[in-house]
Formats: sequence, structure tokens, C-alpha cells
Amino acid sequence: MKKLALLAAILLMFGLTAGFAEVGVDISGEASATFGFNLETQAAGFENDGSVDVIFTFVEEQTIDSGTMDGWYGWIEFADFSVIYDNDDDSDYYHQIVGWDDDLGLVDDVYEAVTESVLEKGILISEPDITAKITNGAIYIVLYEAPSFEPDHVESVEDDEDDDYVAEDDEQSNLEEDFVEHGGITIGYDAEAFDVEVYIASGDGYNTDDTILTDESNDQWLIGAMVSVSAAGAELSADVVKGLNMEDDVLFFGADASYTLDAGMVSVVPYVGIDYASDTAGAWDPAYWEMAAGLDATFTNDDEAGVHFYYDELGDMDLEITVTEDSEAGFVPGLGAEIVFGGYESFADYRFAVDVSYMIGDVEPFAGFDYDSFGNIMANAGVNWTGLPNTTVTVEWDAPDLDKSDTDPWMPDTGFIEVSAEVAM
Repeated sequence: MKKLALLAAILLMFGLTAGFAEVGVDISGEASATFGFNLETQAAGFENDGSVDVIFTFVEEQTIDSGTMDGWYGWIEFADFSVIYDNDDDSDYYHQIVGWDDDLGLVDDVYEAVTESVLEKGILISEPDITAKITNGAIYIVLYEAPSFEPDHVESVEDDEDDDYVAEDDEQSNLEEDFVEHGGITIGYDAEAFDVEVYIASGDGYNTDDTILTDESNDQWLIGAMVSVSAAGAELSADVVKGLNMEDDVLFFGADASYTLDAGMVSVVPYVGIDYASDTAGAWDPAYWEMAAGLDATFTNDDEAGVHFYYDELGDMDLEITVTEDSEAGFVPGLGAEIVFGGYESFADYRFAVDVSYMIGDVEPFAGFDYDSFGNIMANAGVNWTGLPNTTVTVEWDAPDLDKSDTDPWMPDTGFIEVSAEVAM
């Protein structure tokens, strides 16, 4: 009864008692026991692991607006409002964190100075994003928010976000321009296959008090335009931004194009993109450009293949080729495979990896191999058995680095053997 009363109080606080029955609860988790044997050191032992993911959805993510009308009218939207609790640290939902720090006192939101032991996750109330404009059908004037000025038409190829590899880095494209946020407006035209926007923003607001401003920021401006076209499988977009009277009078241009070819059992999408930036201060000596091109193929059986290429003004060239065979619907029933080849830093670094598995009833043998230009060799092999409901039993040999050893660098690391049983819901 106490728990029910507490939940009712929370719902009453949010004015949600009428929708009490619609509160969503999503719980999933897993737990396992693993016996491992280190082939190098002859050490053996058990390890237990468990986790649970809990999501309470009090108000589902939703968007409301003032509705459409005829002729010219004002329109406002409040987007992505929600009330959700999620205990997963890697969740898409941001956690409200409250803690105590000896130097700072009570600290809310995420702050690095707060130690792990005092962090508490709480219910997140996502405040809505506001968009307001004056419109007449296809024509509109955005009053809020100000232009974002974040054009980016080139995606990086080399992208090891988790830092799992030596040859591959977490490298983003160099011209992801994030101009300082300015106040301004956007004027646009939105048609079925053609969109265009022009925008202007000031470097600072006007003086609203008696202070005499001597800062030259009142003379700083950003102007720009965007155009996009979509027709008959082809898509094209382009941006241009120019800074006036700024410390660096940036001129930015970016464009990308793609085409979707539907060839029956396969959909092929070639693409190309370029970003260019220059400024009067010569930060890019005097300009910098980067380009990307590639091709993605998706089959009706969920198999995929891709070739991605990147090159910039400094001579950095990256190439990545990927092939994926879906284990359930692929060309070979039961066979799962992923092949990756990457050449980075103009092929000064490279990596080749392959993972394969094959499902035979409840038994799935698997193996993997990964090699890079630094001589690192990773390999694994094993078998999964799923003959019991909610249960996976795994026997695996895993060698994180066959080329090195903690005790003798000239002796290969023979890895370890694990036998584990995992129950998941």
C-alpha cells in the first residue's frame, strides 16, 4: 500500500492520475555465471554478473502544436515532452543527477566533480523544444529558435567511438562547423521536392540598458542559405554561411548528393559530399576542404555491403569496406558473417576483421579474427547452445592479443577459455 500511495502521489504531482493505468513499465535484464581458465598463467576461477534495465514511462514522448489554419497565421510547437525514468547509464534518456560535493555543496545535473558514490538517478522531465513561426502554407518565417549554423556534409570513415582498436581512431570530420549561437530569424519555402532557407543573425543583442557598449560584437553578423532538392530517387543539399565583421570572417560552403537505385532484390545508394571553409585570419591557411564518397547496398534479405571513402586538403585518405550476411534472412540460411577492411591515415594504418557464425538448431558455432598494421592479432572461437528457454550456454576460447604477453613480449598470449551460462528476460 505504501508503494501504491507513493506512486499515486507522484502521478498526482504531475496531474496524471487519470492516466494511471497507462503508465508503462519495461523491465529487462540478464544474469550469468562464468568459469574461466587462463591458458597463459594457468589461473582459473568463477565470475558472476548481472544487470537489470528498468524504464517507467509516466508520459510518453509527445509533441503538441497550435494547429494549422488558412492564410497567414502564427504557429508554435512544443516538441518531445516526456516524463520517464530509465536506470541505464547508456540510455538515450538523460538522467537527472543530484549529489553532494565537499567543495561545491549540492550539485544537480551532470557534474564531473560529483563522485560516483553520491550520484542518484531521478525521474527526468524533458522540457519541450520550442519552435515558433509565422507561416502561410509553404512560406514561413521562423522566430524561434535562432538559426543553428551547423552545416556538415561529410561523414568521417575512421570512427572507433569505443576505443576498441589501435589502428582505428575516433576521428570526426574536421569541418563540423558549430558557429557561436546568435539571435536571428530564418525565412524559408517548403515544397514537396524543393526546400530553401535564408537566414540572418547578429553577433550580439542590442543594448537594452544604459551601459555604453564598446564591444565590436554589435557589428558582427552571420548570413547564410540552405537549399535541398529531392526527386526521382535523387537528393541534393547545400549550405553557405558567411561571417561579417567577425574575428574570423568565416566563409563556409558544403554540399552533398545521393541517388537511390532500386534494382529489385537490392537497393544501391551512391553518395558524394564536400565541405569547404576559409577565413580572413588564415586559420585554414587560407582554406580547408574535405570530401567523402561511397556506396551502400541493402538487399531484401537484410544483407548489406558498403564502400566509404574520405579525403581532405591535408592528404589524409581513409577507406573502409564492409560486408554483412544476416544470420536469419541472408543468402545462406543460418550463416551470419561480418567482414571489415579499413585503411586509415593514407593507409599508414589498416585493419582487417571477420566474424562468422552458423546456427544449427539450438547450436551456434562462431569464430572471429582481427588483425591490424601494428601487428595486433585478436581471435576467438566457440559455440552457443540455446536449448533451454531464456538460457544461453557458451563455451569460448578468446585471445585478446596473440602477439603479446604480459610476462614475455616475445611469447604469444594464448588467451583463455570460458564456460558460461546466462539467463535473460
